[in-house]
Amino acid sequence: MFIYEGTAYVNASDLDWVGELSLAKGEKLGTISRSDVTDDFQDWDATILPEGTAVYKSGESQVLLAETEDALIPYLKYAEG
Repeated sequence: MFIYEGTAYVNASDLDWVGELSLAKGEKLGTISRSDVTDDFQDWDATILPEGTAVYKSGESQVLLAETEDALIPYLKYAEG
C-alpha cells in the first residue's frame, strides 16, 4: 500500500480483472519517500515498496503503476465505503 494525494492505493496484481486491463506506463507522478510505514501515513509513504520506487499514471483513473526492478505493479485506488 502507498498514499498518493491523501488516498490509499493497494497492490492489485492478484486481481484478474486488473490483469485484463491494457495498462501502459504514463506520466511519472512521484516516488515513494518512506517505506515500512505502519501508521501516520503521509503522501508517498508505503508499507512495502522501497524508497525511491517511481509511481506512474496507467491510463486508468483508478489504477497507478509502481515500477520495481522486476515489473510494473498495478495499484488500485482504495475507497472506504
